[in-house]
Amino acid sequence: MTDKNQQKPTERGNINPEIGLTPQQEQAAIMLASGENLTAVARQLNLNRSTLYEWQDNTAFKCFYNRQCQ
Repeated sequence: MTDKNQQKPTERGNINPEIGLTPQQEQAAIMLASGENLTAVARQLNLNRSTLYEWQDNTAFKCFYNRQCQ
């Protein structure tokens, strides 16, 4: 089991240049758009919920999320 206070580093070098997100950010947006709640997504992706809140303020994340909701 991992320490919940220890956050997994963001995969900065692995950004998809077409959408401006890491694979983990893409997966989080897809999961949230499909109806998963923040706590479940954070748990499944081994992230702090605060990271997801930060990502939701990211313009590229918002755009990708909105496209998934259509």
